[in-house]
Amino acid sequence: ALGTSRRRWGCPVVKHTPGPWRTYYERGRGWSIVSSDRFVANAGNPMSIPTRQDEADARLIAAAPEMMEALRDCAAWAEDLAYELGDRIAEVIGESNRIELAEAADKARALIAHIDGYKVDGRE
Repeated sequence: ALGTSRRRWGCPVVKHTPGPWRTYYERGRGWSIVSSDRFVANAGNPMSIPTRQDEADARLIAAAPEMMEALRDCAAWAEDLAYELGDRIAEVIGESNRIELAEAADKARALIAHIDGYKVDGRE
């Protein structure tokens, strides 16, 4: 069934601080990103005047757990679709779409592996 390959790659599902993460601003400390029970990161320079970019960076960082889950789901869905359709995939979605789907799934898996701390193409 679609959505079952999430664990097929042998990658851990979560190695980071579990979400959700949230942001808040504190004078003298800048933008902070926290989970329900711990500090995760700061965005921007707490010694300078905060900028809109600092706030945007904090929101982006805070969204990381949700983005990771969405990325895992998309990669798993693409893999499951290819598995379910087998040799008929090009016939069903077209050859150019099959190639684009395969490339996107490969990029997603490489990014997931990189985030999970596995070496990808000699990088960590």
